[in-house]
Amino acid sequence: MSKHHPVLLAFASVTLSVVFCLIILEVILHFLPVNSYIPLQPVTAEDPVVRGPPNIRQTYSAGWYFDARHSSKTNAQGYVSGIDFENNPERPLVAVVGDSYIEARMIPFEQTLQQRLNVALGDGTDVYGVGVGGAPMSQYPIFAQMMWEKYDPDFLIVSIVENDFDESLPEYKNMPRFHYFVEDEKGQLRPTLIGEHRPGFFKELMSKSSLVRYLYFNLNLSYIVNRVQFAARSPDNAAPSEEAAAKDETRVTKSKQAVDAFLKLLPDYAGLPKNKILITVDAGRAYIYAGEKLPEDDYFYQVRNHLLSNARRQGYHTLDLQEVFEKEYAAHGKSFEYTEDRHWNPYAHGVVADAILDTGLLNRYKNR
Repeated sequence: MSKHHPVLLAFASVTLSVVFCLIILEVILHFLPVNSYIPLQPVTAEDPVVRGPPNIRQTYSAGWYFDARHSSKTNAQGYVSGIDFENNPERPLVAVVGDSYIEARMIPFEQTLQQRLNVALGDGTDVYGVGVGGAPMSQYPIFAQMMWEKYDPDFLIVSIVENDFDESLPEYKNMPRFHYFVEDEKGQLRPTLIGEHRPGFFKELMSKSSLVRYLYFNLNLSYIVNRVQFAARSPDNAAPSEEAAAKDETRVTKSKQAVDAFLKLLPDYAGLPKNKILITVDAGRAYIYAGEKLPEDDYFYQVRNHLLSNARRQGYHTLDLQEVFEKEYAAHGKSFEYTEDRHWNPYAHGVVADAILDTGLLNRYKNR
């Protein structure tokens, strides 16, 4: 027994040292702006629209040194907003739907494109933005339908970004909480809830730890965890690398099919004609900074062009942010995103809001 005593003592010493260091890190990170965990409300067949809890404060930051840090709040409806949504038939309403770019946890609400539009249109018009991080294009008709049924908007703006296309299909992403395009009995793609989301006790417990959240969110351990979970749910559809995805013709074809379904279904879900809908499409910003054009064989180039050309042909209004950002960058040379975070920064939100106003599509709702 005595000969093993030094080994046990050394093991106990190392263990205690590690535990002590973890406790010290936990205490230090507790006082730093570590990214918050958002405990989404249950998403079920009876209550199928994803949202957060109402009226809670949360912190956003990116990277090891807390870039893009900001504290925001959800409204009474569970969406990040400084405004509670109301159904007021006497006031025109413009709805904006999207993903984390519209959720915009990383910037003050007053600097978001939706609130900039709200201020620009004046006191007689409301602008409500609904966005949830991770939501794909297939989720946007569901958001639009919810806005139609509860608030009856007069105009709809849909924000499309680079990862919206393929992630609308369950073979490329399938997080229980969102709707994805799945074939119905007639072989038509329709937004379908993939599993139900219910808050898990273990995840809720672990999210209380600042150290766990720092590793998961700020150091991007979530990327690895999500890929492992996706592979477990879809073992036959392991996600390819970004380089392989950019050249994947099957991915391009399926993404175009998702675009076609989106354009076909959106007016019925939104309760609006196509001439009352504006679709904005984000730019390939890395190419703009490099002074290059989007390569024609690039995945994003092919699918975004398919969306823009078909949307225009079908009677939608469109706004190509590639052109907008290229012109703005040539004039001012300012980045549209953060160093550690690819979401639009306040400057980009202002550029997009101004570009939307410049289309003149919202003039009829101004100062009424």
